[in-house]
Amino acid sequence: MPLKTVLSFYLWGIPGKACGTIILSAEELGNCRDCATMKFCAHKLDKKDFFGKSDPFMVFYRSNEDGTFTICHKTEVVKNTLNPLWQPFSIPVRALCNGDYDRTIKVEVYDWDRDGSHDFIGEFTTSYKELCRGQNQHNVYE
Repeated sequence: MPLKTVLSFYLWGIPGKACGTIILSAEELGNCRDCATMKFCAHKLDKKDFFGKSDPFMVFYRSNEDGTFTICHKTEVVKNTLNPLWQPFSIPVRALCNGDYDRTIKVEVYDWDRDGSHDFIGEFTTSYKELCRGQNQHNVYE
């Protein structure tokens, strides 16, 4: 089981007055050296732009031992489509799931907006074990 460390420090700005707390949480990475290459597509995404179609991108999150999620990959934005085909990408398996093939992976899909206020389209959860099955009926997400 990976080692997890949590450290907490007080921030001091004005002498004698605490200005907040910073919490550092770290999880030991497994020694898995596998690398995953993945390619995703979507069909009939929700239209989020008033003019034109959506500009979708995906954000992948690794689940942590404490139940939180950490971003581990973002895809490129595919402009003006409801049926995107993202470029294949490679990611170390330990970055995606710390070598635990059953660990939850959360994927969110957004419509990119120039001002940074990206619109949420949807999300799904899976695992690396499921993704390894390749393109099949179990790897289709609403």
